Amino acid sequence: MSDGGAAAPLGGVWHRFLSLRDPPGEAELAPESTLVVFDPVGLTAEDADAIGSFLRDGGRLLYAGDEPAWYARVSGERLRQEPARVASARVPPGTEGLGEVRRVVAAADGVWESDEGVLLEAEDGPIALRRSVGRGEAVLLSDASPLQNALLPAADNAAFG
Repeated sequence: MSDGGAAAPLGGVWHRFLSLRDPPGEAELAPESTLVVFDPVGLTAEDADAIGSFLRDGGRLLYAGDEPAWYARVSGERLRQEPARVASARVPPGTEGLGEVRRVVAAADGVWESDEGVLLEAEDGPIALRRSVGRGEAVLLSDASPLQNALLPAADNAAFG
């Protein structure tokens, strides 16, 4: 594990982050940091338990990818996606905690099947959800594209990510 520095995910609030060389289940996750997990492959039950403990202790998680089966183990909630082509998404009125972010550009192929805790909503459904887990918070994107380098200059993507 190495010190990754600082980043301003989600609305311009600066958070310390660490670069992990080990799976979450083998790493020391400090609850004052932000864990970023994009398109994971092979997260184990041990990894899910470690992420759950991290969140319950006050950590922040930024997840992007397919349906996170491991998240049900962490929260008891089974999140599902449905196929949809998403080119842009907007922040719903009344959403707090995203600073000046109003719209992001995406190249997503799915939306969440949920209307709770929506942070970014496309025409066919939400692409970003916020969930509280213990003292922590998880932000779950259905796709990492709004935070990929190619799209960061578009719309409010850089401010979101």
